[in-house]
Amino acid sequence: MKKTSRLAFCAMSCAISLSILFFASFFSILSIATAQICGLVVFLIILMYGVKYGAYVYLIVVISSMFIIPNKEAVFLYICFFGIYPIIYYKLNNIKNKIFKMFVKLSIFSIFAFIINYIFFYFLSFYENIKNYIFFIYSFCFFVIFFIYDICIARFTIYYNITLKNILKKFFHK
Repeated sequence: MKKTSRLAFCAMSCAISLSILFFASFFSILSIATAQICGLVVFLIILMYGVKYGAYVYLIVVISSMFIIPNKEAVFLYICFFGIYPIIYYKLNNIKNKIFKMFVKLSIFSIFAFIINYIFFYFLSFYENIKNYIFFIYSFCFFVIFFIYDICIARFTIYYNITLKNILKKFFHK
C-alpha cells in the first residue's frame, strides 16, 4: 500500500477516534466505552501498518482530544490506559507462556489502574462526595472492564485476520 494511502487511512482513523470521544460528551456514562472503542481503532492501525503508525494515531488523538473534547474523563481514560494498551498488548503477544503473559498484563494494568483511580479520586475530584471504600469497588469494576477489554482485543485480532484484512485489502488496493 502506498504511503499516502496509509497516511489517509490513519488520518481518517484519528477523525473517527475524535468523533467517538466527542460522543462521550453527550452521554458521560459512556466514557469508558468510548475510550475502549478508540483503543480498538488504534489496534486496527497496529494490525494493518505496525506499531509505528499505531503510536502516531495514538499521539495525534491524544494531543487533539486534549483541546477539542469537553469530556475530560473519557480523554483521560484513553490517554492513561485504553489508547496505550493496544500497543502494549501487541508487544506482549510475543510471549509464549500464557501464565507469565497474563501476569505481566495484570501487573501493567494494576499500575495503570492505581494511577488512574488515584488521580480521579484525589487530584481531579471527579468523585468528591464518595467514601474511601468506593475506591476499592471502583478498582474492582475497572479490573472486570480490563478483562472484557482484553478479550475484545483478542477476538478483534481473530476477526481481523479472518475477515477484515481481506475486505480492507480489496477496498484499498483498487
